[in-house]
Amino acid sequence: MLSEYEALIYPAVNRGWSKKTAPVYVEAHHIKPRCLGGDDTADNLVVLTAQEHYEAHRLLAAIYPDNHKLAHAWWLMANSTGRRIIEISAEEYAKARKAHAHATGVFHKELWNDPEYRAARPSMSGELNPNYGNGQALSGSKNFFYGKTHEKGTIEIISQTHKGKATYRNIDGGELRKFLVGEQPDGWESQINGLVPVKSKNNPEDTKFVPRGEIPYGYEHVNSGKTVYRSSTGETGSFIAGEQPTGWIHINCGVLPWDQLRVRENPQQMEAWKNFNEIYEIWGSSNNPRYTVLQRLVRESLGLTASLLNMVKIFNSADKFHLIKLAHTEWVKNVPS
Repeated sequence: MLSEYEALIYPAVNRGWSKKTAPVYVEAHHIKPRCLGGDDTADNLVVLTAQEHYEAHRLLAAIYPDNHKLAHAWWLMANSTGRRIIEISAEEYAKARKAHAHATGVFHKELWNDPEYRAARPSMSGELNPNYGNGQALSGSKNFFYGKTHEKGTIEIISQTHKGKATYRNIDGGELRKFLVGEQPDGWESQINGLVPVKSKNNPEDTKFVPRGEIPYGYEHVNSGKTVYRSSTGETGSFIAGEQPTGWIHINCGVLPWDQLRVRENPQQMEAWKNFNEIYEIWGSSNNPRYTVLQRLVRESLGLTASLLNMVKIFNSADKFHLIKLAHTEWVKNVPS
């Protein structure tokens, strides 16, 4: 298998193609994968056609059958659509799926057998659960409000309190809160999965939720044209650029992603930024998916459950990516592993 891999790679190196000079669609490939210690230098990169790139990852997965990252890369390519012109047979698809399942199983078995990992994830079942045996079930007759009703005046007060509000979820911690539609702080998204708040261009009071990417004619996102700013006291708000109150600055002004407070206080987010290069490789090999799809792929491949919205925004901006990558290279040298 190794000889087959070398027979594929070295002729491609010798032909000297680049993405700009290649006569066909091509993709960059790490000759020595990053998960095996490879780097991003020019000597470790080669330009391959889509078919060659697929074959390279198939061979790597066969050479290192217990490496879950290589198996996952092959599995992603077998599932990718879009620019790649690759026809996968049912037999080939099954092989990629089995290889992925095997390597992932090996990875999680080794992870669970690690005493430090298990100590960091204590069991919450049975007597270890803080609510075990305390009779605090909230259903049926055990619910303190069982058989009771609110007075009419109370119902009207509750209705007025929540009027014009919607439930939003913190994309990092999962906390739920109610805010006026369009006035939720940065980092909060609609709890109604897949929907975004919009307002009528003619009547800003006319707001509703619609599927993302399906905004009706005459409507726009409630924060269209606005940017999130931060005050000196830490308060956040959305304003049209240039019209923010005196003393308010852009929410991320001068702050690198991993230095933001909400990231530093979230272990999963910090781990995601430590794995910035690995996540970028998954994103690129998966045909540049949306952040929600990338989150699922990263969860399956790296075991991380972090929001990747801002990271994908960086991936999609060549200038931002270049700057963040340079800063990240210096940061990871000093960050504890």
